[in-house]
Amino acid sequence: MEKLISSLLILVLLGQFSACNNDDTDTPNPTDTSILGKWKLTAAYISSGGPQYWVDVEDGEEIEFLSDGSFTSTNYPECKEDGYTLDGENLLLDYDCEDMELVAENEEGLITFHIEFEDDHFLLSPTSVLCIEGCSYKYERMD
Repeated sequence: MEKLISSLLILVLLGQFSACNNDDTDTPNPTDTSILGKWKLTAAYISSGGPQYWVDVEDGEEIEFLSDGSFTSTNYPECKEDGYTLDGENLLLDYDCEDMELVAENEEGLITFHIEFEDDHFLLSPTSVLCIEGCSYKYERMD
C-alpha cells in the first residue's frame, strides 16, 4: 500500500511540474516583440567630468526593428543594415559598411548595447565601446 501511495504521489508531482513547464512555453516572452516598431533617440545621459545628467537630443536617430530580424536606421546612412539580435538584455546591431570601419564596433564587427525596457521607451548603454563616465541613450516609440 505504501508503494502505491508513493507511486501516486510521484506521478502527481511529475504532472504538476510538467504542467508548469507547459504554461511557461505557451506564454510569450514580452522582450521578444517589445522592440518591434519605430523608435527615435530623444535623450542622452552624459557627463562632462562631473555627475551624469540627461540632455534632450534634437533630430535624433530613428530606428525601426522588424519581426524578420532586420532593421533600418538613420544613424549610418552610408551603410547597409544586416540585422539585429535581441538576446535577453543585449541588443546586437550588424551594419555592413563596405570600405568603412565603425568606431563603435566590437571585434566581431557588431555594435552592442545593454537594453532596458521601460513603459514607453527603452534605454541603450553601449557595451562594444567603453564610455569612461558612463552613457545611456533613451529611445521613445514613434508608432
